[in-house]
Parts: sequence; structure tokens; C-alpha cells
Amino acid sequence: MKNKIIELLQKGQDMSLSNIQLALNVKNKPAVSYHLRGLLDKGIVQKTENKTYKLTEVAGLAAEKMESIIIPCITAKAGPSDNVISESVTEIEMDSTKIPYKPNNLVIVKVSGTSMMPTFKDGDLLLFRKSQDRPRNNEIVLWRVDDGAKIKRIKWAIDDTGEPYGLLLSDNIQDEENKPIKITDDNSSFIGIFVSKINE
Repeated sequence: MKNKIIELLQKGQDMSLSNIQLALNVKNKPAVSYHLRGLLDKGIVQKTENKTYKLTEVAGLAAEKMESIIIPCITAKAGPSDNVISESVTEIEMDSTKIPYKPNNLVIVKVSGTSMMPTFKDGDLLLFRKSQDRPRNNEIVLWRVDDGAKIKRIKWAIDDTGEPYGLLLSDNIQDEENKPIKITDDNSSFIGIFVSKINE
């Protein structure tokens, strides 16, 4: 969508958010606003005193060369209290030159909850790489357990019979509700490993 916005503004006319949304025939105004913020942060677009948007004079060539990829985004729990979470999938556009992984192997996760504080806070956007390899001890993982995806830190252990098992741990150990979650093949499945935090 960023490139389509750039193409509109390259015609030389300042446009409001509503006009850009109308020209792109996009129903979701927050999505247009999100991509405009990304262009503002990169210095490609400027906001005028009249609350319209225009391309910066030096940004056109650089903007045309920008490569982007679309990555699915879900919401995952970093907290113990909710039994059901929303996993409706939205999409986020990112600069492909900054990501050394295939887009199909990536998922963006919006943190819901506080059990991973101070590492992550509620609302943070995190990039995870899907994997079938067993994660290493203490890695931050995205794991599906019963009621939905959870963001936790993995710890491997062995029970009294010698059988290995995993524990999903919270970083916010001051909250007594954040108890370890024992994972088994019956109640859970591994999704991916944490790659980086995304700055909006």
C-alpha cells in the first residue's frame, strides 16, 4: 500500500487522509493511516499545516526503490487470565531489505497482556520466525496451548520417569498469577521463535 500512496502523491497534489483512502478504495482508514505513518517516519512523506500529505522533494527516487512484503499479524497472550484470545489475522507491510527471512516463514504478533514485562509490554509488535526445529532453552517462543497462541520463554526439563517436557515461563515473575505452563504433544504445538521487536 505504501507504493500506491507514493504513486498518488507523485502526481503533485497534496491529499488528506480521507482523500487517499477514497482514491485507493480502501475501507479501513486505520490501515491507510498506518502506512502513512511509516512513510512519515522514513522521511518520504511530509504532513502540511493543512493536515494534508505530500512527498518530500528528495524522497521520490528512494521511495520508488523501496521493496515491501506483507506479513500476517495475530494477537497472542502474554498473560494468564484470558481463556480465549482473538486470532483474527490482519496484515502489516515491512521493508524486505531489513529482513533476512522468507516472508512465508514470518508472522507478526501483537502482545496482549503483561506477563512478559519488562521484556515486552502490552501492545508491542514482535516478529517471529516459524520453525519446526526444537527451540533452545531460554528462547522466547510463540506456542499454541489449548485456548490460543502464547508468548513465553521455553525451559526444558525431565520428569521422574526420564521423559522430557517443556515449561512455558513468564518474565514477569512478580505477578503470582504467571505460573509455568507445562506443555505436551497433546495440548500444544510450537509455532515460532522470536526474531525482533518491531518499532511502529
